[in-house]
Amino acid sequence: MTAPRKLSRKAFQVFEGERWNAMNDLLALSELEDLTPIQRKAHLAYWYMSEVYNGGHWQYFCNKVHYDHEEVVESLLAVGAKEQAEILEKALAGFSQDIRYPETVEEFIAGYDEVDMHDLDTAFGSCTKKIEDCLEDYLDRYESEFIEWTP
Repeated sequence: MTAPRKLSRKAFQVFEGERWNAMNDLLALSELEDLTPIQRKAHLAYWYMSEVYNGGHWQYFCNKVHYDHEEVVESLLAVGAKEQAEILEKALAGFSQDIRYPETVEEFIAGYDEVDMHDLDTAFGSCTKKIEDCLEDYLDRYESEFIEWTP
């Protein structure tokens, strides 16, 4: 089990973003198999968000090929990211598992154009509520899973 990150109340008083930073640190640096079920849901939603923000759905599928994508959909729903869950379901429906994953930057770029998930990437960016906002709400509900307060 991944222990919650220690967070000083004094540091939080100086900068309220420290709370998000503590959760972000836990989600970004932990191994999936070491997380509690609640942490795992946030982790899967976090990495979907991070990959799509940084390179679209093509990058997500390239970098997270080992993920159970149906579990990611369930995790998105659990954290309150319904629109994004629907987008990922559409991406899964249109994604061929036979696509060869890139080994070079050139292959990645060619694959991005070949797979053409631009509409899904645009829809993701247009969601009413962003995943990071959903994760902050999730943090409100399950704070003790992510943060251990210290003086």
